[in-house]
Amino acid sequence: SCFWTNVPQLCKLKHLHRIELYDIYHGIDVDAVVDFLKMHDRIYNSIREIKVGGPDDLGRSSHPDVIQIIQSLKTIKVLDMTEWREALKHMDQIPTKHLETLLLGNVRMTTLQNTEPSALPSSDSEGDSNELLGGEEENQLRPEIQALQRCRLLRELRMPVLIEGLFEWAVHERRQKAEAPPSSSSIPYVSPLTKTAPYWDHGRDPLAQLENVHLSGTVTGPLISTLTHVVDAFRDSIQVLQSNSWVDSTETLTFCLNLSWTWCLPQLQVLDLQGEIAHRFRIQSLQHCPLLRILRLTLLHYVTPASSVELADPKVSKAWQSELETTLEDRDMYMGLMGSCVESPPEILYK
Repeated sequence: SCFWTNVPQLCKLKHLHRIELYDIYHGIDVDAVVDFLKMHDRIYNSIREIKVGGPDDLGRSSHPDVIQIIQSLKTIKVLDMTEWREALKHMDQIPTKHLETLLLGNVRMTTLQNTEPSALPSSDSEGDSNELLGGEEENQLRPEIQALQRCRLLRELRMPVLIEGLFEWAVHERRQKAEAPPSSSSIPYVSPLTKTAPYWDHGRDPLAQLENVHLSGTVTGPLISTLTHVVDAFRDSIQVLQSNSWVDSTETLTFCLNLSWTWCLPQLQVLDLQGEIAHRFRIQSLQHCPLLRILRLTLLHYVTPASSVELADPKVSKAWQSELETTLEDRDMYMGLMGSCVESPPEILYK
């Protein structure tokens, strides 16, 4: 609290637009921070961006009330939690009514045990959560899915993919709205993964128009299916799609999905895939990206030439070599394919 006594008077901060708070651990007086932000928000309502971070020391946990700092600002448009390791388990409590940019940390600094839903109520007091999910079954939905469903103005998203179904709801919402006549009533989709109450009705705001998406995770996990859901649900608005991935030492490549699509992405301009996800991308999908300017496929150095692939497990090594050869063949197809599909072929950066 001694720090906040040195903050200039509110009258000198009437143009404050962004605030960043780092190293928020148990010794910080969170109440003093919350009181200041609430007072400033009530008088000036000018803060639109906030970045919060937990302690730099991995051995210390963040203050349990960090989420209250975020909740004290109801009209934020940019929320950066890339340096808060416990952010995922509080996702269902963040203010989403005006949110346009949501940034979370890399999957490697996040653990599955940190994604358990919190018992605190959602910060969106307008009833968004109850409208969306309905009644007692709301708590069955994972916090990150609850938040994403409420983000109806979201344009930019960066987050790790740890669970299935992050955007399954968005795919079904888009399809139902496209297929249903304007005057008819649709049967709301109930996710088989979450068994939740209906997430959508005709009174809801339109689906968000995501433009910039960056997802990370293991290539044998739910990352590829989630990317496919994103390019399906937000096919008309997506402009930048980025993903970085890897294979854990305990995982094999045999059962990996491939990343591809057969529908048009009329606004996609940048496709940036790093790591093993680049192996899984099918170049044929580029024929559905007429405005693509930059294609970046970045492979890890230890798998660059197929002949140099050497892993402890011969079966895994063989799978690597086979998949890499397929990817290289796809790359050789690139120029002819793109030349016949778009007027100005994109820059290709294949490392």
